[in-house]
Amino acid sequence: MIKFKKQSLEYAKVMNTWINEDIKKYALFDNDFIGEYNYYKENSDGENKAHLFAVFNDKEMIGYLAIITWSDCGVYGHTINPIIINPKYQNQGFGVKVINELIEKLNHDKESIAEVIEAVVDKENKKAIKLFKHLGFERINREDNFIQFNFYL
Repeated sequence: MIKFKKQSLEYAKVMNTWINEDIKKYALFDNDFIGEYNYYKENSDGENKAHLFAVFNDKEMIGYLAIITWSDCGVYGHTINPIIINPKYQNQGFGVKVINELIEKLNHDKESIAEVIEAVVDKENKKAIKLFKHLGFERINREDNFIQFNFYL
């Protein structure tokens, strides 16, 4: 069963052991997980609030998920930026399980007024593109090196 636990510095230290070339290229860019954690902690404000999660399958930490909650011209939504599955658990369906659990939680959150979940993906990140297409996210546009996918709640 997939569980989300609030990200901590301790989890970030463990996640740093997962970093490989794909994670550097597509998700963290010039940061590591500690840098990502500190960045979001320092740059989260009222309108655009970051929610960082360590993702567990039973007792094993399998991934990381950052969700930015936002509003724009009366539309409320969430942006996945990024989702990272530990490389030893990739290609086993965990990305699908994590996003499905997120959608389920957001659909049943009575306090949420969000209408959309968006994901912005590097145009070369074939695994992420396949994941979001498979889950029914609609391809919206492509800017420079990124593709935006939306899922309407």
